[in-house]
Amino acid sequence: MSESSELIFESLKIFEPLKIEILDEKDDYYQLSSTIEKICSEYLIISPPKFGNGYFDLPVDAEISIVFYRSDGILFGHSKILSKQSVDEARLKITLPYNVELINRRRAKRFRLRLKAEVEYFINKNDTNKKILNVGINDINMYGISYFDYEPLGKYHNIKCKIYLNDNNPNPATAQCRFVYSQKKMIKGYSMYKTALEFTKISRDDKERIHQRCFRKFYV
Repeated sequence: MSESSELIFESLKIFEPLKIEILDEKDDYYQLSSTIEKICSEYLIISPPKFGNGYFDLPVDAEISIVFYRSDGILFGHSKILSKQSVDEARLKITLPYNVELINRRRAKRFRLRLKAEVEYFINKNDTNKKILNVGINDINMYGISYFDYEPLGKYHNIKCKIYLNDNNPNPATAQCRFVYSQKKMIKGYSMYKTALEFTKISRDDKERIHQRCFRKFYV
């Protein structure tokens, strides 16, 4: 048994909820809700996937991504629909997840997306002059960003970032941030600093927008 299979059998339980992520033929993103009903050595039986208040019809042989949200992180993998178990309720028989990753929440996988962002901060706690940096993001996930600049950032106050996701919403995703580090790097012969920021406060909607944007990049 592979490490991925061991991870699945150690982690999954009957009636455990899961999310199914797909891109349709128009590259529209959907996240569906389902529940594990049966676990076998080579496949899973899951409840009919729901989207909002209705059920979402997935074709046999479709490749899907499945996500399990856990206290220690996110269990992320790929699967394929083998068959439908009934005509009326459309329970699905799917392969055991493969290419499985357990992504620790504090060390979650980052996606390389070239996005524009603004980093706002105050140098001193009682400062009234806000500083604004226009930066190009190097990588991003739902928990933070990193970018390269010619100067380190430092542990400044009230750090915020605005991220322009280039999605259907013209407004930037916004977050309160914590400075993590600025590491000196040599980039094409130039001395630069890679700065990492961790989100400390972000709306559920903006977090979901970032997740969707990462997902689209990963599969397109």
